[in-house]
Amino acid sequence: MKLLKKDIKHGEIKCLVEDQDDLWYLSQIIMPKDIAKSSTLRKIRLGGEDDRSARIIKKRVYLSIEVEKVEFSGSSLRVLGVITDGPDDIPKGSHHSFSLEPGSRITLIKEEWLRLHLEKLDEACKTESRVMLICIFDRETAYFGLLKRSGVHIISKLEGQVQKKDFEQQSKSFYPQVISALEQYYERYKPPHVVLASPSFWKEELLKVKKPSFPLVQATVSSVTENAFEELLKRPELKELLKQQRVAQDSQLVEELMAELSKDGKATYGLEHVKLAAEAGAVEMLILSDRFLMNAREDGTDDEIDLVMKQVERAKGKVHIISSEHDPGKKLDGISGIAVLLRYKV
Repeated sequence: MKLLKKDIKHGEIKCLVEDQDDLWYLSQIIMPKDIAKSSTLRKIRLGGEDDRSARIIKKRVYLSIEVEKVEFSGSSLRVLGVITDGPDDIPKGSHHSFSLEPGSRITLIKEEWLRLHLEKLDEACKTESRVMLICIFDRETAYFGLLKRSGVHIISKLEGQVQKKDFEQQSKSFYPQVISALEQYYERYKPPHVVLASPSFWKEELLKVKKPSFPLVQATVSSVTENAFEELLKRPELKELLKQQRVAQDSQLVEELMAELSKDGKATYGLEHVKLAAEAGAVEMLILSDRFLMNAREDGTDDEIDLVMKQVERAKGKVHIISSEHDPGKKLDGISGIAVLLRYKV
């Protein structure tokens, strides 16, 4: 994400969306009651309401809306709300939605910027690469995925023609395809690291065919499935490499939470228990899933959640949002989607 303007004193930022990962960040930053401004297409009626010959055209206009809802699907972001300012021929108070994508510019005005939202903004605007390329494979199947801050995104699957009685011939035909795909993805995404993972000795067999020129990290997984990506993130081979990556951080945080809950330690979950802990100033870390926040927006309890986040920050606690797309977020959703690590038991 490219920051075009930052005036926190007046509650305003303007940014350029550069990739789909930026959409995930914005889905965590944009909240109900914020003012969002952007260039957008709006249907305009040419002619009166009773004019049968009236035409409806789409016109590009610059609008301001008061946000009511944010919808994020993984590849697109819609910001829905009520128009507060725009051209004279567009009535204020009518509903409109912005559809954001890479290349979109948006201005966002908040009455108060939480530290959480400023940290998300800074994180999204860091210039270093946010992508790690992963290949999980054996002698007949290969999965290729990207590890982003919003989670693991599987980009393709490659299958060879299995000839179990002719392993050597299979290797000669399939492994060059895997290496070629890796080289193409490396050139496209330019990741700082490429992770090569397989059960047993398949990594060594592939590297006998050709050793790529880009930096490789080798790891072991028990199977070649989509679930193997989650297994890979917990492997000791990747601990140092992934410690700065968001998914690994989320995994460690949720594991710590579950450990405290299992021993009835300094942790609790569920909105009512979390509210009590926040009111007492006992929260060290508030952990929420993005699905929990989305549901709160839909059922109208987002003001309640916003108050909890403000109480935690004012008591010098931290707020952390986890994507529900990968394993840590799913575990958190399994215990309500909101939990806290405590300074002391409440």
